[in-house]
Amino acid sequence: VNSQQTWPSKTWNNAINISSALPVDAAELSGLYWNDVTSRLYCVGDGGSLYVLQYNKTTGQFTLIGSSTTMGAPEGITKVNNEADEFYTIDEGSYEIRKYTHNSKFSNITKSNTWNLLKAPSPMTDTGNDGPEGIAFVPDWYLQKIGFISSATGQTYVSTKGMGGLLFLAHQKGGNVWVYDVNP
Repeated sequence: VNSQQTWPSKTWNNAINISSALPVDAAELSGLYWNDVTSRLYCVGDGGSLYVLQYNKTTGQFTLIGSSTTMGAPEGITKVNNEADEFYTIDEGSYEIRKYTHNSKFSNITKSNTWNLLKAPSPMTDTGNDGPEGIAFVPDWYLQKIGFISSATGQTYVSTKGMGGLLFLAHQKGGNVWVYDVNP
C-alpha cells in the first residue's frame, strides 16, 4: 500500500538530458541518488565510475562537480544523511557495502568503511556476477510508520546499531531484497 503512489517525475519529453554534463566516455550508469537538500545527483557506473552533478534551479541544467574512476564495481548508491560529506555504494564484484567520505570539492574521495556481505552473520551467498544491484537507505521513522516486520524474527524492527535506519539491497538473482542493520 505504501509503495502505491504516483511516481513524482516528469514526462519523457519534459525530462532533463544529463548527457552533456557527463564526460564523453561515461557509459553504463548503474545507480543514481538524488540529494534534495543539496540539489545533487550522484551517479555510479559498472566501470568503477562516480559522477556528481549539481543542479542549477535557475538555468534548469546540471554541471559536473566531482568524479572518480576508482570505485570498484558499484551498482547502486545512496546516502544516509543528505547533509554529510559521505555516501554508500553496493559493490557487486566484491559483495560489499562501501562507505565513502569526501571533501566539499570531491577532490578527495576515501573509502572509509566496508561490510562484506559474504561473511557471517550475513546469509547472502556468492552468485557470481549476478549479485547485488541496488542499495537504498530507509530511516527508522519510516520503518516505524509502516510497521516494518523482520522476516527473521516476525517482529517489528528498526535499526539497533546506530545508523538510524536500515540498508535495503536489491539482488538480481531471484529478485530478492536483503535488509541490513549496520554500524556506521
